[in-house]
Amino acid sequence: MALTGMERADRVVDRLTVVGLAGRIKMWLGDGSDRTIAQRVAGTAFLIRLFSAAIVYATQVLLARWMGRFEFGIYVYVWTWVGLIGALAPLGVAYSAQRFIPEYRTTGDGERLRGFLRGGRLLCFCLGTAAAATVAALILLLQHRLAPHYVIPFLLGCAALPIFTISSAQDSIARSFNWIDLALIPAFIVQPVIILAAMASIHVSGAPTTAVTALIAAAGGM
Repeated sequence: MALTGMERADRVVDRLTVVGLAGRIKMWLGDGSDRTIAQRVAGTAFLIRLFSAAIVYATQVLLARWMGRFEFGIYVYVWTWVGLIGALAPLGVAYSAQRFIPEYRTTGDGERLRGFLRGGRLLCFCLGTAAAATVAALILLLQHRLAPHYVIPFLLGCAALPIFTISSAQDSIARSFNWIDLALIPAFIVQPVIILAAMASIHVSGAPTTAVTALIAAAGGM
């Protein structure tokens, strides 16, 4: 069927629109200005967090069904404490990367940059280990006042604290280099997927899905 002049004109306009849009996207991706970089980082972070929210929601629903209210409640309670103590344990060192790394990169101070990258992570690990040892000692000293079903999960949570602090340091370092995918994907996508896969395997095998196994999977996925 022959096209009318109006239809041909519409198709030309559509092609020009697509080509123009593709060109603008290519220019936007290749733009190295601070504003454009900030836009790309923010957009990537939003998409990752949006995808992560869907994964976490599905994970929480399935874990609650597989574990039951009692075991799932223990797992959530202990892991919440791990997140709280793990955020405070580095004493701000992990998050200071976003203050110092951009400065050292701008001034070209490679020695201080290398020193911060090595020393900052080591210090975070040491602080996380100290916090874990302190909390574990308190749990063992006060275990007669705790419900028995909380002791082992809390000790497992303590074992995860050094890993948590290192992860926080790595997250902040990646953000400082504008590697937002490397900063967010491990914690917000990879870890929930690992937990879900591990607990699904345990559930399918017929083994008990308890707070202990969930915490082991959570620590292993960090």
